[in-house]
Parts: sequence; structure tokens; C-alpha cells
Amino acid sequence: MIHRLTITIFLLTSVCTNGQTNIPTNTKNKSFIDLGIQCAPISKGADIGLNFNWEEGFGKRLSLGLSTSVPMFYAGTNNSFGYGTTNPKIGYFLVGLIAEYKIIDSKKLNLYFTMNNGYSNILLGDGNHLSGSGHSLAIPHTLAANQYYSLQPGLHFALKDKRDFGFHFRVSYNLFYGASKFGTADSYNHFSVSIGAGGLFSKMFSRNGVHLPS
Repeated sequence: MIHRLTITIFLLTSVCTNGQTNIPTNTKNKSFIDLGIQCAPISKGADIGLNFNWEEGFGKRLSLGLSTSVPMFYAGTNNSFGYGTTNPKIGYFLVGLIAEYKIIDSKKLNLYFTMNNGYSNILLGDGNHLSGSGHSLAIPHTLAANQYYSLQPGLHFALKDKRDFGFHFRVSYNLFYGASKFGTADSYNHFSVSIGAGGLFSKMFSRNGVHLPS
């Protein structure tokens, strides 16, 4: 575990060091936000959730911030892991720190290499017992939770207009490390994709209220 954390710190330090060489001293920091729908294939199904990212830009290429993913629809699985439910479900939750380095910068498209690391929960739920029953987003009762350290290398594509607002597409590979109450950490490693919209916070909001793109 310590070895893996050391590698992670080295990778993040390398990204930040490379980014610092491109930071002009007179560049003002900018805040970016985006919200998307995330699909993460887990076990026999796909966990569908919300993905939110807030980042602060430093210079022309480097940005650092926070990222979170919360489940809306749990993935189905055939394995109850001895917990006695006939309708097991698996959900995925993440909160972490994200670093992005801009590879391509054009008027219509930005492409970033991303590295996200933080705390993850893989949740085993009982689909026969739902909280908020009668609602479309009823959540299965949690039977067990695996708490992991998560590392997510990936790519972020941002299509933008002249106000730096546009569509965002993210793809990453999720790696989990830690002890498990059900299954094994490496059995939950998976690709995930997120599609959403966002842009410069200062251009979407102003003192006079919300300015949304036409």
C-alpha cells in the first residue's frame, strides 16, 4: 500500500512540476466547474451516477481541484456475497483530489490528462429493501461497504464556445486499493465515462445573476 501511495505522489508531483514551467507570473487563476452523468460498469451491470468537478486553473495548462461521484442507479450483480439477499446491487461513491494537465488547447477543443485520487466506497445493497420507495431514485439498503483508496488516470475532452462554456467528456480507469468486506479490490477495477456540461465559473455567473449560454 505504501509503495502504491509513493508512486501516486510521484505521478502527481511530476504533473504539477511540468505544469509549473508553463505558468506565467501575471496569469490570474480561474475557476472551472462541470456536472455530468457517469456510467461505471461494475460486476454484471452499470452504476449510473452524477459526477461533479470543481477546479482552479494555475497558468495556461495546470488545474487542481475536487471531484465527486455519487450513485443514482445501482448496478445489478449475481453474487450476494453471503449476505442473504435475492436482489443484490452494487453502487459506487468517490470523493477526491483531481489534477489536470492540458495537452491540446484550441478555440473549440481542450484535451487534458487527468489524475484523480481519493476515497471510494463500493456499496453492496439489497434491492428488495429500498429507501425512498415510490421515487425514481430509490436507494437500496446498504448491507456492506468496501472503503478503498482510489486512483483514476484518464482523459478529459472539453468542447467549448467563445464563453468557454461547453460539453465535457471524461474517460478514466478506476483502480482500488484496500481491504474488502465483500469481493476483492482488484475485481472492482473498471473504466468509467462521464458526459456533461460546464465551463468558466466567472462567465456562467455574475454579480447580476446567472448568465447561461443561449
